[in-house]
Amino acid sequence: MKYINYIWDFGGTLFDTYPAFAKQVIIKLRENSIEEDYDYILSKSKKSKNHLIEELTKRYKLSKELQKEIRKCEKNSPLEDRKPFNTVKDILKDIINYGGRNYIYTHRSFHSAMELLYHYKIFDLFEDIVSKDVGLERKPDPEGFIYIIEKYNLDRSKTLSIGDRVIDVESSKAAGIHTAFFGEDNISADIVFQDFIEFKKIIFV
Repeated sequence: MKYINYIWDFGGTLFDTYPAFAKQVIIKLRENSIEEDYDYILSKSKKSKNHLIEELTKRYKLSKELQKEIRKCEKNSPLEDRKPFNTVKDILKDIINYGGRNYIYTHRSFHSAMELLYHYKIFDLFEDIVSKDVGLERKPDPEGFIYIIEKYNLDRSKTLSIGDRVIDVESSKAAGIHTAFFGEDNISADIVFQDFIEFKKIIFV
């Protein structure tokens, strides 16, 4: 196995959360007499919720209240609509079977993360879940990665972060660890992949 320690982003990396979020945003906008394209919402939300809300506010002058409601849209979608990506559970198990360890570093709350991890029965595949509740600086600040590295005395040369946004890569590099980018953008990362079958072939060499 190429690495020993794997630090995972959550939404958009472990779990396919963006489509469910985008659908709920469309519903919320329609409730406020705004029609917007699903693909546009999905694309902007993949960058970040803040980016999406900024763009929508430029277009439609969203009220502060509506902005808050949009931020909460994912909570309105059923857990069944926010599944782990295909083969992710098998990869997590294989990492452990090969002597590796999995960690999560996410901007969402601990409760929000555990809700999905428990529902899909994969919470026990992680050594630690570092959420926004810990009070660390948000990505692209590397503080969250450094926190995990120092807490568990991880060897940076054997540690890989996996994320789907530029800020995941930037913060990982700043922390001095290897990076894997899940997506189709032209990103400078140690590993760039479009599906987890491809990722599995890369790390289990």
